[in-house]
Amino acid sequence: MVRLHHISVVVKDADRAKETFLRLLNGSLVGEHIIDEGKLKLVWIKFDNIIVELLQPLSSDSQIYRSLEEKGEGLHHIGVEVSNIKEEVDRLRKLGMSFTDEEPISEVLDMLIAFVNPKHLHGVLYELVQLKRK
Repeated sequence: MVRLHHISVVVKDADRAKETFLRLLNGSLVGEHIIDEGKLKLVWIKFDNIIVELLQPLSSDSQIYRSLEEKGEGLHHIGVEVSNIKEEVDRLRKLGMSFTDEEPISEVLDMLIAFVNPKHLHGVLYELVQLKRK
């Protein structure tokens, strides 16, 4: 593990949540993205050396939408930056951990990511993040 990269929060309205985080907590906007074939809006807000990632489902046909419906707004996952995601996935598998997807490593924006099954981490969804260096 290199460092804590981000904390991800599921929200009903990312624009409203963004204004709250920016105004009340004095963060700075890093970026906004629509991903997952238009099903998910991401808003990144930076506070010193950590990012709060706001997740707003844009379609009822998404895991984030189902999470919002079942659990309401709140913490979704914790992202941890690693230097080599393949090595970290292999290391965790040797320790008996599984991942949320059969092929755990996927590419989103300028990152490689993999989600560790939350059953291994006391119910917390844990995302490995490898930044692509430019």
